[in-house]
Amino acid sequence: MEGKSLSFIFSIFLVGYLTITGFVKAIDNDMTIKVAGDNHFPPYEYVDERGIYKGFNVDIIRAIAIETGVDIEIHPMTWYEALDALEKGEIDAIQGMKYNEKRDAYYDFSEEYLISSQAIFVSNENRYIVDLGDLKDQKVSVQKGDVSTYLLENIEGVELIWTENQEEALQLLAANHVDAFVGNRNTGLYIIQKNRWNDLIKIVGEPINPTKYAVAVKEGNKAVLDIFNKGITAIKADGTYEKIYRKWFGEDVQKPPIFLKRFLYFLLVILSVSLFASVVVFRLNRLLQLEVRKRTMQLKKQDQFKEQILNSIFYGIATINKAGIITSINDPGKRIIDAKGEKLEGKHYKKTPLEGYFKRTHLIKVLRTGRKYIAMEMEKKFGDITKVIEYNIYPLISGNNKIEGAIVSFSDITNIKRLKENLIIKDKMQALGEMAASIAHEIKNPLTSIKAFIELIPDKYDNQEFREQVFKYVPSEIQRLSNLLNNLLDYSKPYKNTKELFDVSRLFDEVLILFSNQFKKYRIKLNPVFEKGLYVYADRQQFKQIIINIMLNAVESMDLGGELTISGKSSGSHVIIAISDTGHGIPPEDLKKIFEPFFTRKKYGTGLGLSIAYQFVKENNGNIEIRSIEGQGTEVILKFPLV
Repeated sequence: MEGKSLSFIFSIFLVGYLTITGFVKAIDNDMTIKVAGDNHFPPYEYVDERGIYKGFNVDIIRAIAIETGVDIEIHPMTWYEALDALEKGEIDAIQGMKYNEKRDAYYDFSEEYLISSQAIFVSNENRYIVDLGDLKDQKVSVQKGDVSTYLLENIEGVELIWTENQEEALQLLAANHVDAFVGNRNTGLYIIQKNRWNDLIKIVGEPINPTKYAVAVKEGNKAVLDIFNKGITAIKADGTYEKIYRKWFGEDVQKPPIFLKRFLYFLLVILSVSLFASVVVFRLNRLLQLEVRKRTMQLKKQDQFKEQILNSIFYGIATINKAGIITSINDPGKRIIDAKGEKLEGKHYKKTPLEGYFKRTHLIKVLRTGRKYIAMEMEKKFGDITKVIEYNIYPLISGNNKIEGAIVSFSDITNIKRLKENLIIKDKMQALGEMAASIAHEIKNPLTSIKAFIELIPDKYDNQEFREQVFKYVPSEIQRLSNLLNNLLDYSKPYKNTKELFDVSRLFDEVLILFSNQFKKYRIKLNPVFEKGLYVYADRQQFKQIIINIMLNAVESMDLGGELTISGKSSGSHVIIAISDTGHGIPPEDLKKIFEPFFTRKKYGTGLGLSIAYQFVKENNGNIEIRSIEGQGTEVILKFPLV
């Protein structure tokens, strides 16, 4: 207690001395430098529960301000906001940035005041990720704008999940929404300890890319850079830097000698027990050898019978244990992967031609959770030829209900796939042919209006009222035609979606901005209710289009003073979103037709909005349900998987 009191008194004295020194130096200096930092990057810089901005970087900048006598304003913000503010000239510097060659093209860096390194964080149960190369085809969370992005951009198949800060990225890992997180080593350790995630998350591999950490300014801003270099040199020389470093990162503490003694004692006990166990095992082994030989002969006969069955089927079948080792593969499987005659058993599947005939992430999830993948497809290139492989992965369960490995069955369905695609194209063309009459009718109405106006122009052009009607109705009819054709193209053309994990409430914020004027114009009362941290794994643009199409129908169905209620909540492994209005409702006879292309009761509608929404929902593994009471309103319920 006495030592802590003396340390506290010394700290007060040091702060007072530096403050007075800085005040004296600032008398003749009226320069103000604006500096930004990450608002959630502990222990370097963060806003605590009381709203105080603190951390190692913050103390360093304040010490530089006192030492140089320059007025420095420190502004906390998200990392990518800080980068944007520096680019726009709204701030003069970022108080802590890791150096690399790509960043050097845009920023100038001060003298380093720390060596910073990155690390790979995975769940404690993870046994297959040990370095950056193992992140191939994995889902990895990373802070938006962080230097870790440069480490991951050349890894094949990696799926990056962007977050605002590193705690949010680690939160996704703790909830098993991602396979790994790559970020600052010290920050990750701080967040794990603060949230008591030590039993959930661990660091693997060596520190990555140890590099200098410094103040960054916009390229060419030598005046500001000189001030920071002068300040860093001064606080290192007078011992201030060392005190700040010890405050935030502490000192290495040597383990006492008693620890080593206890370790050696337990090691001796373990060795003694192991020796005794070895003797017992040796004796038992001799007794069991005869029984094993007898059982081996019986099993050998059974295995020969099973092998004949497996080699007579069309599919390739392989079994893989939890370590990724191929324990068996039938002859048809070797033929499909062009490995006939090779000995694949006992090898890791990544080092055999079997690699690439199924998604690695699917195998990992089967081994970890027991989940099944049925009728999955992927493309495999052989020179200029691309083949389509269909595969199924099932867990291999032992008698005590534990996962011992996985069974992978696979086949080449290239020709079957081509036949299916031809049938789909034929069916779509037939459907479009059947809709031709409806399309012609929809196009005919605006064309008739435009034609009528054009024919009257020679006779009525001098009529002011006529000209106003031309300028009012002709553009709107043209826009109507354009919307019809665009919607038709969206409906008919193929679309390959790109799925990602995103916050539902933030996406709704973007959509609601688009409708703000309509809400005001029609005096619509809005009631949004969302759970915090609600994420959906889907194509973000398609999801936004689904919401826009539904809300357009809701707004158009209500009179002045209507009410629109939007809610979002999680339910098990799904997210449920409900959008309800107090509009006119849908007649019972129309409810069965609302998802059909070109079905509409609107005077100027195309009938494609809900049809396209339905198509996008199904492409993202979701479900849509519409409930409506005529004269009272409509409720649309969407259900999407969390991951």
